[in-house]
Amino acid sequence: MLLLGLLLLSQVAAFVGRIALISSHQAIVEAMDNDAGEGVKVGQRSHWVNDNGFRYYGPLYYRIAQTLSWTSFSTGAENLPPALENEKAVHFSLMLLSLLSVYGLAWVLASLLTRDHLLKMLGVMLIAPACLLNPIWSQFLFTVHPDLFLAFLCAAAMAASLRMAADPDDAFRWKWAAFWWGLTLSTKLSALFLMPAQLVFLWKKGDGRGTFERCKRFTWFTLAVYLIVGFPQNFDFYGNIRSLAGLSRYSHSPTWESFFDWWRLWGVQAWAPLMTLLGFAVFLQAFPAVAERAAPSLRRSWWWIPAALSGMLLLSVRRLILIHDYYVFPFVAVAWVLAAWLFSRWSFRPALHSPWARGLVMLVGLAIALPMIPPSLQANQRVLARMRSCQPAFEKAFDIMSKVVDRGGKVLVTPYTPRPLSPLTKVHWEITDERMTEFAPSLMVMNPIRYYGRFTDGDDVSEYVKTNNKEWPQVQAFYRRFAHRNEAQTADGRTWKKLQDEELLRCGIEVWEP
Repeated sequence: MLLLGLLLLSQVAAFVGRIALISSHQAIVEAMDNDAGEGVKVGQRSHWVNDNGFRYYGPLYYRIAQTLSWTSFSTGAENLPPALENEKAVHFSLMLLSLLSVYGLAWVLASLLTRDHLLKMLGVMLIAPACLLNPIWSQFLFTVHPDLFLAFLCAAAMAASLRMAADPDDAFRWKWAAFWWGLTLSTKLSALFLMPAQLVFLWKKGDGRGTFERCKRFTWFTLAVYLIVGFPQNFDFYGNIRSLAGLSRYSHSPTWESFFDWWRLWGVQAWAPLMTLLGFAVFLQAFPAVAERAAPSLRRSWWWIPAALSGMLLLSVRRLILIHDYYVFPFVAVAWVLAAWLFSRWSFRPALHSPWARGLVMLVGLAIALPMIPPSLQANQRVLARMRSCQPAFEKAFDIMSKVVDRGGKVLVTPYTPRPLSPLTKVHWEITDERMTEFAPSLMVMNPIRYYGRFTDGDDVSEYVKTNNKEWPQVQAFYRRFAHRNEAQTADGRTWKKLQDEELLRCGIEVWEP
């Protein structure tokens, strides 16, 4: 057990080393991923009893990461100023929490398959890397989004709901499930998609009044956890619901194409860990230690399967003008929980009379599960290398802008650029001639690859741009002055020249000087 524990610890330590390599201060993070930069900012201002002012996600992820940052050590030798070092510590802690979430998710799945702690550790070592085979999961390990944490919480909550369904009158079981759902909702309100399924888990045939009472107490307990964990921020029901409802402007009536796009995303992300779970479940058949089933038996046929998948079904009947792969994370995690529960129902151990038969089953199980690990680690390394490749360029651009600001000059930038935090720098999502003239910058820094190319590439802009940018014709006219040019003239009569730096341009950073 000690050896396996050391192997698991070394695997986790290897991933911790990778996130330490990419941890940086907010400006550099913002250039890699604008949402991640915002996440570092939110993480800095989050504490256990405050309102961080961010409504698209709940406060739990940021509060835990802020607590982790108090104990984190310096992750680099750059001798950064204290403010930037604090940003870097928060970034590292946010990524560390995402990594721990992946391993927590793997532990939940392994716990559904076996009660033996030694075998659980082996399962975690197999399942966690498989989760990172998909590039978007690896990317979210190295950026700052609560969605991996949300996936872990959804898996833990659904596993608790399955146990609750075996006996919904058991006080500990329904309170334990409600506790996890309260944590989940305090991370992101999109978990509401999964809440209707709880009705099936709480229902008893011929006991309508009892079912109503169980649903009522379950709901109140979930709400209490949600409010306590997120105090005082989660008391702003109007602001939280308004932010969630505001996303409806990106949603339209579904088409068959959009419906299958959602399920394609779901399948692409789910398959590798599903294969690993299958292999691990086969491997476990050789061990008498797992003769007692780890997952509970349910009282009702297979109603719980469509109930648990109803969240993904609700998502798939919405057509979004911009689909993000991470929207399906919680529903993929729930599918893994369902698969682990199904695999735990297997039992062909009585047929394994000889050690040779058990050994063959072990080999078959490992032959299914182990091939997922090398490509998972390689995929994760490729994502890390790609994201790190532009860090030196972002640092260079940050230094250029910092020198201009130190001289008292103004810098106007687009999103996805490493801007210094100063009153003299301004990031604008909708730069127009009028706004540029009013700000009168001494330097402009733009990113055509990640941002302004969406206005200039092609004859028309996307439906997403038109929805998100009401003044898009004026914004498009401004950016077209600069697109694919080395020199441009703005409405205020000034001529701007693009800095010819191959490293910056390769990473999408255009520095324009008058």
